[in-house]
Amino acid sequence: MEKWPPQQRAFVCERFFITQFYVQAIRDFRIEYSLRPRDPVPSRNSVNLWVKNFRQTATATKQKPPGQPRTVRTPENETRVRTSLQRSPRRSAGKHAQALGMSRRSFSRMLKAMNFHPYKILITQELKYTDYAARLRFAEEMKELLDNEEIDRKFLMISDEAHFYLNKTVNKQNCRYYATENPQQIVEEPLHSERVTVWCGVAEWG
Repeated sequence: MEKWPPQQRAFVCERFFITQFYVQAIRDFRIEYSLRPRDPVPSRNSVNLWVKNFRQTATATKQKPPGQPRTVRTPENETRVRTSLQRSPRRSAGKHAQALGMSRRSFSRMLKAMNFHPYKILITQELKYTDYAARLRFAEEMKELLDNEEIDRKFLMISDEAHFYLNKTVNKQNCRYYATENPQQIVEEPLHSERVTVWCGVAEWG
């Protein structure tokens, strides 16, 4: 809905043609529609545009371009988008739009209208059959050590590490899976792939 209805635009144009002054036209506009001093009124640029449109087209409203309205969302394009996503669900929206000859904005609007969402892939550590028993055994040993009152707590250390992989790996922050429902996509990576690890530990003593 337009901010200023056509009848209000026509009134302002009429008063402007009669008075030839923007200020007087706006004063008459306030009186005609019983506006208070702080109520919004059409700006000078808006009135100039309405007058220009009226002189060129005999109407103060904004003219639509001739022909049928242009829209990217057509049944044919929806089929093309759906097919492209089904073939390459991990491709980025920008690359999909480029391959289909659409703008990124139009492609994103179609995704929303078609109920497609970018789901993030979950990265988990690849576990072998013997790893499950080893993890359970480690947890039990650590619990036993912590429950031992003879252990000096000041020797406990909190640590963290970051891995820089030397081979190709999935970056879940930049990887999305487009689908209408969450596919629960999981990628397993080997535990001992080539990488450089940066490690840091913090304890009471340093």
